[in-house]
Amino acid sequence: APARVGVDLDLCQGPGVCVSEAPHTFAFDNTTRQVKPLRDHTDASTHDEVETAVNYCPTRAIALRSRERDR
Repeated sequence: APARVGVDLDLCQGPGVCVSEAPHTFAFDNTTRQVKPLRDHTDASTHDEVETAVNYCPTRAIALRSRERDR
């Protein structure tokens, strides 16, 4: 199911695991030395790779939230 993508920039140290796991959703910002989301939600084609990025983020800076909770 689609979910909102959240990145806690206070936790992000820029290791870039999420960029390698979900390149359609995350990019590395060379100016801030942190990751930036390219989209604010997942869809059918990106959800699994973003879930993998969440699981492998060493600082736990990425979260997925149910879109229903945002209403």
